[in-house]
Amino acid sequence: VFVDSGRDGMVVRKAMADEGVLINAGYEGYPHYIRISMGRLEDLQTFDRVFKRVMARA
Repeated sequence: VFVDSGRDGMVVRKAMADEGVLINAGYEGYPHYIRISMGRLEDLQTFDRVFKRVMARA
């Protein structure tokens, strides 16, 4: 899934990785986009929890 995060995708990627969730970012022409791979329900729940926490930061 390709998502416009509304923020620098590489910054979001690093913040997610710092919390143990790996996503992809850094696509030419799409600086705010991240790519999320679908996984098990547990993986998606972890992603949701961490993504909300990361995006809530200033």
